[in-house]
Amino acid sequence: MSRPSDLEDKNLRELQEERSNLLSLTQHPGYQWLLQLVDSQINARRAQTFGPLTDYIQILTQEYMKGEIAGITTFREMVPATIQLIDSLIEDKVKESGNEQV
Repeated sequence: MSRPSDLEDKNLRELQEERSNLLSLTQHPGYQWLLQLVDSQINARRAQTFGPLTDYIQILTQEYMKGEIAGITTFREMVPATIQLIDSLIEDKVKESGNEQV
């Protein structure tokens, strides 16, 4: 699988293959299990960030957990965001090829 920054250099067929691979990944039971694990980690951290803060250490801990939540959420959104990027690139390539044929 390519890094998102490398996707723009791919041709239409390669982009369609990358998209197919990512869609297959999202259908895999292991990926579904991973998303459940990720969601449980996000929810556990969110539950810990609520409540009254009584000292500076608790504030720092809460801010650290907020950063963890943001990072885990970014991880969770990587595959769908990459699929969306690929869809956009495919659409652009199709438009380009249509303009070249006119």
